[in-house]
Amino acid sequence: MTFPPKTRPVAGSLIGRVAWCCKRFLVVVLATLCSVEVFARANYALHHRHLPFFSLGRDFIYRFYPELRPALQPERAAEGLRVLLLGGSTLHPEFGDIAERLADRLQERFQQPIRMVNLAMPAQGVLDCDYKYRFLRQRRFDVVALYVGMNDVRANNVPDTLWRDDYGHYCWYDELSFFMRHQKWTRWNLLTPFFVKAMAIRINQRLLHRAAHVSRHSVNPEWIRFGGTIKTAKPFRAAIERIVTLAETKGEPLILMTFAHHLPEDYSRERLRDGSLDYIPSPQASPVELWGAPANVQAGLTVHNQIIREVAQRHPAVIFIDQDQLMSHQGRWFIDVCHLSPAGSAEFVANIMAELQKRQSGIGHGAPVQKIIR
Repeated sequence: MTFPPKTRPVAGSLIGRVAWCCKRFLVVVLATLCSVEVFARANYALHHRHLPFFSLGRDFIYRFYPELRPALQPERAAEGLRVLLLGGSTLHPEFGDIAERLADRLQERFQQPIRMVNLAMPAQGVLDCDYKYRFLRQRRFDVVALYVGMNDVRANNVPDTLWRDDYGHYCWYDELSFFMRHQKWTRWNLLTPFFVKAMAIRINQRLLHRAAHVSRHSVNPEWIRFGGTIKTAKPFRAAIERIVTLAETKGEPLILMTFAHHLPEDYSRERLRDGSLDYIPSPQASPVELWGAPANVQAGLTVHNQIIREVAQRHPAVIFIDQDQLMSHQGRWFIDVCHLSPAGSAEFVANIMAELQKRQSGIGHGAPVQKIIR
């Protein structure tokens, strides 16, 4: 006696097919994600020497700030004062020796070795300083010096319709702010989300809306007229406040300075080039037009410096130095609108040491400097 072959119920057969399709879909999705991750890591390793292929997720910050790597390495027990410098090109060795002069004067004054951590970089502004300082929240410094105001002026050269408070109208800050908001992905050592964001920015900029982002190093000539509206006031103040608050939370003395600058009344790009202005001639001199129209740059710096004064007034523990007022816009201190001559660098450092001396003598409004600098 023969029996008919058994057949699976239709419902069971349908469930099996659905399960098989789901498994296949998941395999395809995982394979795609793995491929994108491999491609992203290969791309970063090829174009950014600070991000090897097998970098951990937490290392992605070096994509933006490779100068942070030494400062984030495990600290070795050593005597001396740890001094952190945050700012732009004025404090960078390429444009002067302020850091070296300050280290020498501090060592001479306090008779201790000075470990200078100079994170100032050309073209960077207050948001960069804010982000870097946040990443250093677990590191201890005896003094933190903040000197910003100039590079943020350039951000104003954009129409109101494209303006973003996180400076996201720059490709650099659009990508950077995305990373700062989504650092949770670094816990899983995934770089894909950041790579996809970077590709989306480039596609939007180069193919869809070429004028949607501005350069971090130059000004769109057609947009210079928009720089007269100082849109940076709100984000600049907020970033300064965050830095001051974090310094207070960590118990670290913060030197907060206005931004010294000098723009001669007879300024022109041609006169800067031929050396007929009252600046000290230098091949490093930069035309003010790199930041915008001269009048707009002056207006932006005035606003930023006033914000710094107001923040310092609300935070008495801040070591405030009005460099812009003290250097009194004399040409001999400058090689261009913001970078300092050797004499200007010496004066800049002397102003810092004078304020520390005032506090040590009880003349200033803060604590004695022995308690400020541990």
